[in-house]
Amino acid sequence: MKSAAAVLTLIAVPVLVFSACGQDTVGTGPSGGSSGAASSTAGAAPSTAGAASSTAGAASSTAGADSSTAGSSTSGGSSAAGAGTGGSSGASGGSGPSAGAGGTSGGNSTGGASAGTGGAQAGGGNLVTEVTGVPNTFGETLTSAFILLPCYGQQAQDCLTLPNGMACPNQSAAFEQQGFTQTETFKLGGTSGTMYAMNFTLNGISEGKYYSGGTRDAGNGAVADANGNTGSDTFYQGGMPVAQEHYNIYKMTVKNPDGSELKHYYLNSFPTGGVGDYEHHNTFALHYTKTIPVPGGGSVELFIGDSNCHAVDNCGPGVFGTTCTNPRNIPSETNLVVPTKYMGKNVSDINTITGAKQPYHAQLIHITVNTVTAM
Repeated sequence: MKSAAAVLTLIAVPVLVFSACGQDTVGTGPSGGSSGAASSTAGAAPSTAGAASSTAGAASSTAGADSSTAGSSTSGGSSAAGAGTGGSSGASGGSGPSAGAGGTSGGNSTGGASAGTGGAQAGGGNLVTEVTGVPNTFGETLTSAFILLPCYGQQAQDCLTLPNGMACPNQSAAFEQQGFTQTETFKLGGTSGTMYAMNFTLNGISEGKYYSGGTRDAGNGAVADANGNTGSDTFYQGGMPVAQEHYNIYKMTVKNPDGSELKHYYLNSFPTGGVGDYEHHNTFALHYTKTIPVPGGGSVELFIGDSNCHAVDNCGPGVFGTTCTNPRNIPSETNLVVPTKYMGKNVSDINTITGAKQPYHAQLIHITVNTVTAM
């Protein structure tokens, strides 16, 4: 802000073959895999070793191949010729660490145990859709989430973040709550009481902001190539914004199912202490990938605070005093499609400069959830 992811050969009892496929839930049992044979005796005929109750999912010749689609199952793998089939694939999309415990090796079987281990890998796979694919009241999901800062009109190198003529509110509120504020909430799916590791990538164009009382992941030294187009790691854990100037606050808050805060993070931090002039009339490219814990049944909030209702526009690298001449696309996603609606509003109404396309005005952050796994 101005100064402000060979055909699986199931050698098993001919009448007991189940196919488990599904977007979010695979397997049939409460645990990831059966141990031994449910309806056959280990070590009898060669085809009965392993688990006849195996619910290996979509056929695959690779033991333990992981699936990139949340909840889709792959086979635990077949045992050696004349041996039993592998353990069942993970239950409930492989949400637990016990998913896919291997079938017991019996008789001539040599592959049951290792196949079962493969089933555990498949069953313990990606739960992105189940956990972060829950639509909120605007039909938007955390899986691919945006923070769009408006530009109702340009004023030199700034954008007005409220419609023309509106007074900038809440000037006597706590610093983080002053001016234009916006919060979007995303409900998390999954199992209540289960913690998940959520890995995400953030790309964006934003002002820089100073924070204190927490930890800046990239450290407190000068930022190499801060004005470059590849983007900097600006992730900050905990703490609070430094109450100076009017530069924008970008924040992610993770909440428990009861609404209490688990942890919060700031998304656009730059180091303080005179190692660089980062709170200035300029915007920066942001790019980083992080993994944070999130609770099943909880929520994630994305917040922006603009204390003086003016945002430094996406004008390009460096400081611009009057004219906005060289706007940039966000790093790593130059062909990103900006949504036409955001939080119930037409994007063409809140960005009067370029509407729903890049380069976006005033500022844009895009969060992509890559993987979600049970902890």
